[in-house]
Amino acid sequence: MKTINLLAVAVISGLASGCASKVDKPSPQPRPQVQAPVKTSRPQVQAMVQKKGNFSAVREHDAKLRLAFSWKSEDDFSVKLADRLTGNIVLEKADIVKPDNADAFIMIAPEFELKDKTGGYYRYSCSQVKISVISNRKIFAMKVFEPKEMPRKLGAQNAKNQYLNQTEKAITPFLKKELEKISKEQIAVRKVDFALKNTQAKTDSLYVAKQIDKIVRILGADANIIRFANIHQDNARAICSFRIVYLKEKFPQGIINYLNLKLAGK
Repeated sequence: MKTINLLAVAVISGLASGCASKVDKPSPQPRPQVQAPVKTSRPQVQAMVQKKGNFSAVREHDAKLRLAFSWKSEDDFSVKLADRLTGNIVLEKADIVKPDNADAFIMIAPEFELKDKTGGYYRYSCSQVKISVISNRKIFAMKVFEPKEMPRKLGAQNAKNQYLNQTEKAITPFLKKELEKISKEQIAVRKVDFALKNTQAKTDSLYVAKQIDKIVRILGADANIIRFANIHQDNARAICSFRIVYLKEKFPQGIINYLNLKLAGK
């Protein structure tokens, strides 16, 4: 009986110890293996977001306003007056250029009336010569000069051109004063350099091109920006430069601050 009882006890003890070893055996290894990808995926996503940086305006440089003479009709009087005035006007912050590249136009509008014609002799009355400085459909300055009437002259154009001397003398000081004021106080011209904040994105030329298109859309949507042009672009280095002509009073915070707020979506 003792032997049987001891054997039964041994069997029961063995079963108990076997059950204990299965229940108590921990298996923590799978949990960190499942969690590890979750922990490492977040910084990877952040890195991808940071790689796609936005352009910002980083510096600006002064540039000159570009002015051009224009007239309603291609008459010899207007052409000659424009030539004379161009020679008389030298401005610190503005240049006289061809009309295709102009930011503002100096419009010449003479009004002649034929009073008398005897053979080849003509007498014209010049009721007025109007000079206007126009940019972005806005008149910045205007003067109407009424010349003293001149006698008849041989040849129709010679009769008109008699009015050049007095018109030039009257218009020159007016234009000098007004154009200096416009180029210094009213119309600002800047060359603005843009660059990506994150240098890692500089290899993505397509993304850089899209960001430059964004700058174009911002500039084109603002009615207070008179004219702009992309004058330099390097997709590989993620930089570009724009020449921007704008109404100075409309950007009291400065053009760079304005552009950076717009680029940030504010």
